[in-house]
Amino acid sequence: MKLADAALEKQHSGGFEIATGLISKQIADLPTGSIPVKEKWQHVLSVSKEETVREYAAATKATLQQNIAPLMQWVDIAKFEDAWKFDRLIAQLQIELIRRGGKFADLRDEVINLVSSLRINLSQVKVKLPVIERVKSDEFWNEVTVGSLEEIRDQLRGIIQFRRKDDITPFEPVIIDVAEDESEIVTKKHKVRLDKLDNLDMAAYRNRVNNVLQAIIDQNETLRKIRLGQPVTSTDLEDLCSLVLTQEPGLDLHNLMDYFQQAESLDQAIREIIGMDADAVQERFTKFVQAHPNLASHQIKFLDLLQNHIAKFGSIKTDELYEAPFTTLHSDSLDGLFDKSLADELFEIIGSFQKGNDQG
Repeated sequence: MKLADAALEKQHSGGFEIATGLISKQIADLPTGSIPVKEKWQHVLSVSKEETVREYAAATKATLQQNIAPLMQWVDIAKFEDAWKFDRLIAQLQIELIRRGGKFADLRDEVINLVSSLRINLSQVKVKLPVIERVKSDEFWNEVTVGSLEEIRDQLRGIIQFRRKDDITPFEPVIIDVAEDESEIVTKKHKVRLDKLDNLDMAAYRNRVNNVLQAIIDQNETLRKIRLGQPVTSTDLEDLCSLVLTQEPGLDLHNLMDYFQQAESLDQAIREIIGMDADAVQERFTKFVQAHPNLASHQIKFLDLLQNHIAKFGSIKTDELYEAPFTTLHSDSLDGLFDKSLADELFEIIGSFQKGNDQG
């Protein structure tokens, strides 16, 4: 959207057409089977037509920012991270070109260095040699346009993964023999600021965490308990964090609390990544249904929606209950579907999925 905004501001019709075309493709790439996408399906449909995006009305822009952008984290880019990052780099370059920004030269050099690192001995790269040589030439950059950058992006994004990644020669460590006073030593731990990551990086981070956890869930008792909604101890969680670090160095699960800032505990944040066992969720709601055998069909349907959401995300926030799809059966959500006593019972069940771990 930043490219579309920049092009609109500078009245760059070519850049605007490219940007809105990319936005439409990204919307089309949304996984329709994903529960979060289903929940926002009316919003997705409202901007699914290319002509709607091209008109870029205020309402459309608001929908894209508030409802569609957050859904991009559910697009599976696990095998295409390099291509997506290249897309973003080219988009930044196009924005700087349109704005005549000062970062253009730095971004240009980054693209040239990236393209120059492609392994030309590979057959997939060899066929793109004319394009690669073009990018490396002064002639290309002297006459560069937003459109020519888009051609380069389209031509090279599929092979950008074949770059050399071991070019950097590590420096020999400098060893200085200095007596140290341990009382004066200050140790600080660098913590990834997840709240500063953009949607693409956040999606990649979430997928990375999920892949690691799913790989060990069958062998790890703590993860199984979390998925079943059972309490775990602080020791259990610390052991899990240590195990993940051995599987994926640099991946500290403690950092999840930055991402899931509304999570009351680390196990709840983990559950929002791996979801919750569907049978365990159904068991809690089955007791509610059995206690109230006269529930109407639309009330049962609401409970199904609620169970599916909790199974996918491990819990549900109160404000989410008053958004689609929970407002499709009644505009007041469960407040309009159930009397006060039943609604209070449901809120108690919902709250049980948000309880923290046993600190014993």
